[in-house]
Amino acid sequence: MKLKPTSDQWRVTSGKLKNLPCRTRHASVIPQHSQRGVALVITLIMLSVTLVMAIAFLAISRRERNSVGTNTDTTVARLAADSALAAAQAQIVANILTTNAASYDFHLLVSTNYQNDYGFVQNSQNPTNVNYNYLHGGAALTADDFVQNVANLFFLPRAPV
Repeated sequence: MKLKPTSDQWRVTSGKLKNLPCRTRHASVIPQHSQRGVALVITLIMLSVTLVMAIAFLAISRRERNSVGTNTDTTVARLAADSALAAAQAQIVANILTTNAASYDFHLLVSTNYQNDYGFVQNSQNPTNVNYNYLHGGAALTADDFVQNVANLFFLPRAPV
């Protein structure tokens, strides 16, 4: 079987394959500098798509981070409310058990945090060290002392009003 060229096509003939002519390489229809330009445009398009995706990822991750922060704050507030309700129920049951339950003698329950009558002692993180009026020596409280007073309100803290 022989292949013989006829114009631009090859024709199959019987016989052995011998001395097949090589096809010459024709010049490309698109010049070389134009191919480089197309590659540059494609590369720039891919880079712009990558940039848009990176910006979208950053925007979504920022929104999700804010969402997680809000969800965390909501959960902490719900758990604090549940804890306060449980503490109030425990106080009511304790009052019923310690007094005559048949008398239904319920009195007003208020937060009664500790108050240090000797004044606030600076740099002390003791829950019983709370006094908003004066320091241990009689001087006025500073802003840092006020923050420490709030931090010391651990047992039955008063409402922040």
